[in-house]
Amino acid sequence: MIDEISGRTGFLTPGDRNTYSWPGQTGATRYEVLRSNSAAFIGSCWNYSTPELHWRDPAIPVANGVYFYLVRLLERYAGSLGTNQAGTERTRGGCSTF
Repeated sequence: MIDEISGRTGFLTPGDRNTYSWPGQTGATRYEVLRSNSAAFIGSCWNYSTPELHWRDPAIPVANGVYFYLVRLLERYAGSLGTNQAGTERTRGGCSTF
């Protein structure tokens, strides 16, 4: 079993700039989505848990700002958030829950 999301993720619905989507993963019944204004996911970030294959993010970045997203399997199997630039496994860290 692969513990990271495979396939394309992102704002995949044309004209919809708020719904972040990903492909279904074998055996997954729940996903965790993290959002941060830092590509390194340091400092503040937010996480959201859902059984769906998308998350409608209500937030809008500040002018000239961007958000970065990560998604992983949460249940039936806990997946990985990948590694950071130093090659260390990412964790949820100080993320607040939606």
